[in-house]
Amino acid sequence: METIKKTIENDEEYLRKISKPIDFKNDDLKTAIETLEYYCTNNDNNLAIAANQLGMPLRLIYLKKTDIDRLDEDYNEARILINPKIIKSEGLTTYWEACASCLDLTGLVKRPYKIEVEYYDINKIQHIETFIGFSATVLSHEIDHLDGILHIDIAEEVLDMTQEERKKFRKNNPYKVLREDGEYIHPTNNKSSLKHIRSKVK
Repeated sequence: METIKKTIENDEEYLRKISKPIDFKNDDLKTAIETLEYYCTNNDNNLAIAANQLGMPLRLIYLKKTDIDRLDEDYNEARILINPKIIKSEGLTTYWEACASCLDLTGLVKRPYKIEVEYYDINKIQHIETFIGFSATVLSHEIDHLDGILHIDIAEEVLDMTQEERKKFRKNNPYKVLREDGEYIHPTNNKSSLKHIRSKVK
């Protein structure tokens, strides 16, 4: 199965569009899920993927790794979230995020410590689930994708580094929990062109 990853270098306008909710009657959900699963199981660097990153502008997310203590291990959560929506956010964390769509651009992003998410599973059953800690960061990042928001749009600082450089950098600049409760306000979305972002990268 061939999958084509969308990147800001070639598909910036597309990645900034809002994905449409899945219509269980009319959308080919099976093919979409198979595409996401194939990509994630064959690309170990990814923690998760949103459908629009692979050219499917649907509100669909595949979670692969959300346990920060196991990021270097070979495991796969294989969790599918359909039409996910954050209904409550609390606390505050920071992490140097990377993204399959954003090349080597790594950004320091503030995310909630805890989120309550409404979504459907592959059996069309609705759930409301709480994600805490690093899993909230991963899922918040992917839900932003569905709304056309890239992590570099809301990052406090952006650096350009390879995967190996990023792994070393994160050892000295790890995921941080600043507070576990209190109101979380999503950072202002400052959409900038790739050229403009790169001009500010250190």
